Amino acid sequence: MPGTAIQTPVSSERNFAGGRDSKGHVDERSTMSEQRGPQPALGDSARWQAWGMDERYPELSTTSHSTTRGPGLPIGSVVSLVGGLALVAAFFMPWFAIQGLLLSGDFLARFLGNPSQLRQFAPQLAGNPSELQLLRGVVYLFPIAGLVAAPLAILGGLLPRRSLWLDLALGASGLIPLVALLGGVTRLPPGSVLEVGMWTLGVGAAAIAAGPWLDRALTRRTPD
Repeated sequence: MPGTAIQTPVSSERNFAGGRDSKGHVDERSTMSEQRGPQPALGDSARWQAWGMDERYPELSTTSHSTTRGPGLPIGSVVSLVGGLALVAAFFMPWFAIQGLLLSGDFLARFLGNPSQLRQFAPQLAGNPSELQLLRGVVYLFPIAGLVAAPLAILGGLLPRRSLWLDLALGASGLIPLVALLGGVTRLPPGSVLEVGMWTLGVGAAAIAAGPWLDRALTRRTPD
């Protein structure tokens, strides 16, 4: 009728503050929203922790840190591996030069194993078989030490825990050729000039010996 105000049914009004409508019926959507509370935002590490998401879904946590070593070799094992490969490569590099000739480890090994050439160019060595065998052994020592050190470095790096005996063997495979090199340099013929191969032998042997102890030093400094 004209002049009569249209009233909204009381049943359609809801008291959202209390989660009930005017007739006392419970608003399920409002109640469930109050029980759940605010939802955590993605990327917010503080709210993920507050809601326990770090414990339920550790792969989604932004604050968890794993102390397990991932795939790959530690830096010390890589240093020893490079040192072992350097000893093998240096065998074919020039070791020293004398009277304009570059002499590599490969050449020296073949020269010391040829009696006719020894009698012609080094008669003093040809008459001393024991010293000749010693020199050949020293020449072959470097590539053999490199071939031993390379797999030891890889094995030591892949093991879950470092082995003391393996580290000692790896260190010895570097120290022995290093000592042999220092002793052999003093017995070079007069007028010899050291070449790149000799320096590579020294650096490679030192790298092999230092690798395992470098890993142990870095492991002690790494926090759990």
